[in-house]
Amino acid sequence: KMAFRPWKNLHFLSYLVVPAVLIHAVPIGSNLAKSDPALYSWWVIAGVFVVISALRVAQAFGVGKYSYEVREVKALNDRVTQLSFRPLGRGVKASMGQYISLQVDLLGEAHPFSVVSYDDNGDISISFKVFGKFTERLQSLKTGARVFVDGTYGVFTQELTDQPERPACFLAGGIGITPFVQRTHQEGATHERYLISCNRFRSDAVYGSLLKPVLGKRYCEVLSDEKELLPGEVGGFFREEVLRSVVGDPLHIDYFICGPPPMMKAAKKVLAACGVPRKQIHLEEFGY
Repeated sequence: KMAFRPWKNLHFLSYLVVPAVLIHAVPIGSNLAKSDPALYSWWVIAGVFVVISALRVAQAFGVGKYSYEVREVKALNDRVTQLSFRPLGRGVKASMGQYISLQVDLLGEAHPFSVVSYDDNGDISISFKVFGKFTERLQSLKTGARVFVDGTYGVFTQELTDQPERPACFLAGGIGITPFVQRTHQEGATHERYLISCNRFRSDAVYGSLLKPVLGKRYCEVLSDEKELLPGEVGGFFREEVLRSVVGDPLHIDYFICGPPPMMKAAKKVLAACGVPRKQIHLEEFGY
């Protein structure tokens, strides 16, 4: 798979190629100028391109986005950072499981992040693991720094908003726990919710101390590289034995999975081996 920036730059070339094609189509095209339908089509294509280009330029300058400032920068461990923002004016209206598109600089690129927590005032928090230049830039932000937020987007876990009585098990891999944090914290004590958090080390389970007291035995940490395990922790990788020890009969539950692609693939394989119907398996996958 092509890396994000080469992919993005390749697509930016279309903003040069398309007008070049349109400009040369009239003098070079043998039938375009002589055919009214073809000429009308040219104007429609040109008009759509102008509108799309204008919207992209406006978006790059933050038009239509919400202005926020960094309220708190909190290192959850040496690899994961939580950023909390407050709106400078009107803020976004979020729902559990949704994500935002975050832009740090005018004319800068924007990236999606799951909303870890939010409130009615528009305050929101995200958490991220440093993977590249953009997250390195995020990690360096200071309190008071201004950012631009677009959204919110997504319907992940919407089924539980519509039918809160549905039993649910959240399968999280690493920082993929973020879309489950607020729902687990709010509903874990009063609804049938389970959380299986898969990480390499105990320190990677950055929200364990917050969510384990809420869920009790319905919370499980699967640690692949931790040598000495504590009660409630399981070594190795997510597997059928672990699933059944946490939820009992796995067929009566909806499963929501978020994590690295290999983890998600393995989780789907375990659920399929248990006979869980495909309609009870829900995925959160980011791509471009």
